[in-house]
Amino acid sequence: MHFLEPVLNPRSVAVVGASPKTGSFGGAVVRNLVKHFQGEVYPVNPQYATGDIEGRRCFASLCELPQVPDCLGIAVLILPP
Repeated sequence: MHFLEPVLNPRSVAVVGASPKTGSFGGAVVRNLVKHFQGEVYPVNPQYATGDIEGRRCFASLCELPQVPDCLGIAVLILPP
Protein backbone atom coordinates (compact mmCIF):
# COMPACT_ATOMS: atom_id res chain seq x y z
CA MET A 1 0.00 0.00 0.00
CA HIS A 2 1.27 3.47 -0.90
CA PHE A 3 1.76 5.76 2.09
CA LEU A 4 -0.76 8.28 0.67
CA GLU A 5 -3.52 5.69 0.28
CA PRO A 6 -5.38 6.76 3.48
CA VAL A 7 -5.44 10.37 2.26
CA LEU A 8 -6.34 9.67 -1.36
CA ASN A 9 -8.80 6.86 -0.66
CA PRO A 10 -9.89 7.20 2.98
CA ARG A 11 -12.20 4.71 4.66
CA SER A 12 -13.19 7.11 7.43
CA VAL A 13 -13.33 10.87 7.98
CA ALA A 14 -13.79 12.87 11.18
CA VAL A 15 -15.15 16.42 10.95
CA VAL A 16 -14.16 18.68 13.85
CA GLY A 17 -16.63 21.53 14.12
CA ALA A 18 -19.57 19.53 12.79
CA SER A 19 -22.93 21.17 13.42
CA PRO A 20 -26.62 20.34 13.05
CA LYS A 21 -27.41 24.01 12.36
CA THR A 22 -28.91 24.75 8.95
CA GLY A 23 -26.56 26.89 6.90
CA SER A 24 -23.47 26.18 8.99
CA PHE A 25 -20.21 25.25 7.30
CA GLY A 26 -19.69 22.27 9.62
CA GLY A 27 -23.18 21.04 8.86
CA ALA A 28 -22.68 21.34 5.12
CA VAL A 29 -19.41 19.39 5.28
CA VAL A 30 -21.01 16.51 7.19
CA ARG A 31 -24.14 16.56 5.01
CA ASN A 32 -22.08 16.29 1.81
CA LEU A 33 -19.85 13.56 3.20
CA VAL A 34 -22.86 11.50 4.32
CA LYS A 35 -24.44 11.94 0.90
CA HIS A 36 -21.38 11.26 -1.28
CA PHE A 37 -18.76 9.40 0.78
CA GLN A 38 -18.97 5.62 1.14
CA GLY A 39 -16.91 5.32 4.35
CA GLU A 40 -17.50 6.19 7.99
CA VAL A 41 -18.20 9.82 8.88
CA TYR A 42 -17.58 10.93 12.45
CA PRO A 43 -18.95 14.35 13.46
CA VAL A 44 -16.94 15.89 16.33
CA ASN A 45 -18.18 18.82 18.41
CA PRO A 46 -18.46 18.91 22.22
CA GLN A 47 -21.55 21.16 22.02
CA TYR A 48 -23.56 18.44 20.27
CA ALA A 49 -21.98 15.31 21.75
CA THR A 50 -25.28 14.14 23.27
CA GLY A 51 -27.00 14.02 19.88
CA ASP A 52 -26.41 13.22 16.27
CA ILE A 53 -25.67 15.14 13.10
CA GLU A 54 -27.07 13.93 9.78
CA GLY A 55 -27.94 10.61 11.40
CA ARG A 56 -24.41 10.06 12.73
CA ARG A 57 -23.54 10.04 16.43
CA CYS A 58 -21.62 13.18 17.36
CA PHE A 59 -18.52 12.79 19.51
CA ALA A 60 -17.18 15.31 22.03
CA SER A 61 -13.55 14.81 21.02
CA LEU A 62 -11.29 12.85 18.69
CA CYS A 63 -10.26 10.68 21.65
CA GLU A 64 -13.81 9.27 21.84
CA LEU A 65 -13.95 8.00 18.25
CA PRO A 66 -14.31 4.22 17.88
CA GLN A 67 -11.34 4.14 15.47
CA VAL A 68 -8.58 6.42 14.24
CA PRO A 69 -9.94 8.14 11.11
CA ASP A 70 -7.95 8.12 7.89
CA CYS A 71 -8.70 11.82 7.30
CA LEU A 72 -9.64 14.78 9.43
CA GLY A 73 -11.60 17.81 8.31
CA ILE A 74 -11.60 20.97 10.37
CA ALA A 75 -14.72 23.10 9.96
CA VAL A 76 -14.30 25.81 12.56
CA LEU A 77 -14.40 29.57 12.28
CA ILE A 78 -11.54 31.39 13.97
CA LEU A 79 -12.22 35.06 14.50
CA PRO A 80 -9.36 37.54 14.74
CA PRO A 81 -8.85 39.26 18.12
